[in-house]
Amino acid sequence: LEQRLRILDSATSYIKTLLVASHLWTESLKHLEQDHSKAVERYTQLLKFAQLICTQDPVQHGSFADLGTYLERCQMELWNKLNDTIRKDIAASLQTLDWPTAIQPPYGPQIRSKLEGLENGFRNMLLLKRPTESPEAPNQTIQPLLSAPMRLLLEPISLRFKFHFEGSRPTNRLDKPEWYLKHAKNQISAHIPFIMTTIQPIVEDVFGHEQRVSARDYFIDGLMEDIARKVTRTIPKLIAQPNLLSHTVHELLEFDRSLSDDFGFVRYDDIASDRQAFELYEDDQYMDTDEKSTVEATQSSMKLIHLWEGITDTYKLIPSIRQQFQFFAYIQLSLLGQYQNRISSAVDSFEALSLIRSVQVPGALPDAVTGVITATESGGSLSVLKKLYRWWTSAQKLIEAIRDWEDDEFFLDFNYKLDQETVIAQDVRKSMLSEGKVCYVVDPLSTDQNYKGLFGDISSAFQQLADRIQKICVKLVLKEWAVDTKQYTKRDIWWQTMNDSALEVSDSLYQPLQGLLVSCKYLNNAYPQSSFISMYKQISLGIDDWYWRNIITKNQFSPYGVQQLETDLRSGLWKIGKRLVNKPENYMRRLKEALQVFTLPMSS
Repeated sequence: LEQRLRILDSATSYIKTLLVASHLWTESLKHLEQDHSKAVERYTQLLKFAQLICTQDPVQHGSFADLGTYLERCQMELWNKLNDTIRKDIAASLQTLDWPTAIQPPYGPQIRSKLEGLENGFRNMLLLKRPTESPEAPNQTIQPLLSAPMRLLLEPISLRFKFHFEGSRPTNRLDKPEWYLKHAKNQISAHIPFIMTTIQPIVEDVFGHEQRVSARDYFIDGLMEDIARKVTRTIPKLIAQPNLLSHTVHELLEFDRSLSDDFGFVRYDDIASDRQAFELYEDDQYMDTDEKSTVEATQSSMKLIHLWEGITDTYKLIPSIRQQFQFFAYIQLSLLGQYQNRISSAVDSFEALSLIRSVQVPGALPDAVTGVITATESGGSLSVLKKLYRWWTSAQKLIEAIRDWEDDEFFLDFNYKLDQETVIAQDVRKSMLSEGKVCYVVDPLSTDQNYKGLFGDISSAFQQLADRIQKICVKLVLKEWAVDTKQYTKRDIWWQTMNDSALEVSDSLYQPLQGLLVSCKYLNNAYPQSSFISMYKQISLGIDDWYWRNIITKNQFSPYGVQQLETDLRSGLWKIGKRLVNKPENYMRRLKEALQVFTLPMSS
């Protein structure tokens, strides 16, 4: 009987699932005839419902597997119907607006009425997630969602580009790259007002203001696909014509600079701005054994390294050393500089929020709020140390990559050729500085550079950043120690006389010691041994100084007080230190020597 009841219950659940799915399907199709927004809303409900059902064990591995297959088929069929209808709506709206004729705000009443259809269609397509995309993880699906409607805007513009510059028209000339580059700039200038005033608000409304999504950047990215295709087809024809090749490279670099100067378009900005940019890189299918034995990589650092090496492969075959160096200085060094600056800016913001201590005033918030970390509720110092580590390992991974590039045969030969023609580096350096750009090209005439070479300045910048992050970790641990030991410093026992032969570590020292152990164990596990030892030395010196200022020089010690201090150090502080290093007392020499003096026999 019990088994029959279970079978009946399962059958009931099966039928209810089919009824709910059928209802949402029917409702979506019914609204598709009149209100596309409600149709998308019902589809989204079906998507969430199906994903919830498909995560159940009976559907994944049991007898209801066919139910999961049916729901997936329903989702895909409904998505195709909605997608086709909304695409037709957008295409019709664009046609009524004579797109790609530029639409300049402010809009008149006639344009305003035509724009409503386009705005609704654009919003609906942004909300229309494919069945393979999770509705609960929008940050992972922004690119395909925004690319779909944006591509509808770009298709007529791309068609016009192909007509003029990839066909038999007189405008398609090998010696005039500036023509198609100027055309692309004109298209950006003409359409950016419409993109920023009409499309961007829709994007922000759909994805939320907490996520950085730029419709302008997606629009420019789409136009760059035409430029990239044109350049890819043109370059092989220019290899045998050095003058035309030089002219084309020059125009491309000028175009690249104008995108940044005129439109604020930052190359590869999405690498570091992605929400998962500084998550650890777990997909090691592209990493060899040597890479796995070094520091951990993050998502953004691996993307940057792969992109950087791809750029190198692109310009390797260019015969002119000057043109190669322009690619290297303007694009590759600038790319590394942008990444270094992004991490440095994040560290600046963190340091300002978490380490700058507020001035205490009567009635102010307690130390737990105004002290070390402003976001203790979200995980305390350990979560902060993890964030700092991801920034550190991103910088350190680039330091290792730069060392590998310095030893690469191509860059060794490249560096040798530049040493023979120092005027090339001088000219490029002067040009970049005159344009007000951040320049990482080492001055070949400077005599105060510790290291001369292709990567001298940028390598030093990453190393300084990594060192700075380690110092901040030390500051965090020491400030947490200072806050946790407030009760310990208030103890008035050092001068007292008691007869207690079995002394234990002070009660008020347990929490600081536990916090110190947790933080130092994380640093020991996360960082290479040499980096950890360096940080542990600085932490030990800081605690040594703290004891000297707050305990040793502020109190008088009785024999009992000396015994208590010795117990706190040997059975407390130095005992947990032995879990991390050998002879931790040697890292606190002043404290060790003070204890030796305190424990000398009175006759001495």
